[in-house]
Amino acid sequence: MKRLIVVFIIIFLVVLISCKQGTSFKAGEVNAKIDSARIEFKNNKIAEGLDILLDAVIAALPYTDFPAEVETKVTSAKESFKEGILNKEGTKALREALALIKTEAEEPEPASGIIGNVAEAFNKMLTSAQEELKKENPAEAVEMLLEGVLLIFGPAVS
Repeated sequence: MKRLIVVFIIIFLVVLISCKQGTSFKAGEVNAKIDSARIEFKNNKIAEGLDILLDAVIAALPYTDFPAEVETKVTSAKESFKEGILNKEGTKALREALALIKTEAEEPEPASGIIGNVAEAFNKMLTSAQEELKKENPAEAVEMLLEGVLLIFGPAVS
């Protein structure tokens, strides 16, 4: 009887470990999306870059403890932005998604000043998000990406 219990425990552990490996976070895939978005932004393909960046957020969300509503909001924003990157509904959905994940519902500072400074701040946020992904901290990366998108697109439609 003891031997049977030990066998069942070993089988359970093997199944548990194999399931965990199949759902492990793949930071490289999300980082590649962020890199692709940067290229699109540099080539003045803003809509394409935004779309890819939101894909990166959606790819990282399953590895966070955020409520499912966050993914719904981001997906809704992604669809809204297909109508135009200055879409109020899309921006509102992203603000709501960010409010769901932040401990304090504080918004990023409005983009102001020299355009180069805003672009530099956005670039730093993307870099910080990628660093968090390397540390396998997708929750922080998602938050930074959403804040970055709202830094650029949020104030323009407020």
